Amino acid sequence: MMSTIQNLVTGPFGQSAFFPFIAALLVALVMRLAGGPGRGALLAGVGIPVGWLVCYWLTFGLPPFLPPAALPKLAHVGIAAAVLGFLLDTRPVKRSTALAVAVLGLAGVLVWLGWSPLLRTPLGTGIALALCWALGSIALWRLTLVAEDGAVAAAKLLAAGFGLALVVTLTGSAAYGQMAGGMAAAIAGYFVLAWLAFSSPFGAAALFAGVVLMALAGMAALFGNANPIALALLVLCFFGDPLAARLRFGSGGVAKLLVPVMHGLVALLPVAAAVLVSLLLGGGLPY
Repeated sequence: MMSTIQNLVTGPFGQSAFFPFIAALLVALVMRLAGGPGRGALLAGVGIPVGWLVCYWLTFGLPPFLPPAALPKLAHVGIAAAVLGFLLDTRPVKRSTALAVAVLGLAGVLVWLGWSPLLRTPLGTGIALALCWALGSIALWRLTLVAEDGAVAAAKLLAAGFGLALVVTLTGSAAYGQMAGGMAAAIAGYFVLAWLAFSSPFGAAALFAGVVLMALAGMAALFGNANPIALALLVLCFFGDPLAARLRFGSGGVAKLLVPVMHGLVALLPVAAAVLVSLLLGGGLPY
């Protein structure tokens, strides 16, 4: 029994799937119950960055206080996402304010994470980081448009995280692929609760987890050899609303229950395109 648990903790499935999923689900549930049906629905989003941090901890251990590389830096970004998101979700904050913080924060995070190649090749790296920021900002903006239904927003983010894990893994970057898988698993844990609870709004902490995912995509392009065209295609995961609206089945509660599922299925179409591009074109930027 102990050996089975140890293998689960030290194996890639446990590190990047099982434990991040369970941690995100449990934290989201505790926050939902502690905060009540109103504020607790927002606070549940803290489960996503916490679940991803569990993935990082099981894989690499605790990040150093002064991180020397991109992935340890990203762990500190995950901590900031959980703490700042929690603080904002405990008080009434306009969605536009949370979006502004997320977009500006993503810019600062990308510059911090990509500082080393930015010093070596400022023009090429600067253009790459600017494109990452623009695409990531568009994705975050699209998330806020469906933020009233946390399950729908989480379904889109889950598809993007799953797609990122596939694209990065296909290009041979195990570390970034495992971190992307851990993020997808953490989003899935939150999605289960938001889906079953129906009206769970997507709060600041959940949105800031999206910042971590967008930054991870940027680092996968700069350091992990992920194909930038494939990564750009994943932004389309957040644009499937017209098609998802046409795929309504049933009526009443059944139809409402299936809405996030339809959004998630539609969001998998760009994932399939991104995987195909990765298989055909291979790796990405030469940094």
